Amino acid sequence: MRIASFSEKCVGCRTCEVACAFHHRRTFGRKSSSLSVRRFEREGRFEIVIYEKREGERPACDLCGGEPMPLCVKLCPVGALEAVG
Repeated sequence: MRIASFSEKCVGCRTCEVACAFHHRRTFGRKSSSLSVRRFEREGRFEIVIYEKREGERPACDLCGGEPMPLCVKLCPVGALEAVG
């Protein structure tokens, strides 16, 4: 399984980042999340980046091992993330 992102659906709420950080570290700090939402305010768009390898404080995505569905997918209010495969 992997996570597919649909940045064109993203509204920038960052719920995915918070859910992921809580899964990994039991904190709500977005910088300990395996994904990030990048804002491009001038263009009015967002980009979802999923880290498959550890980068600094950010752990690699483990698809929320132990959960029936990755939390970012489960909690995204607009369907910008989807579990595939």
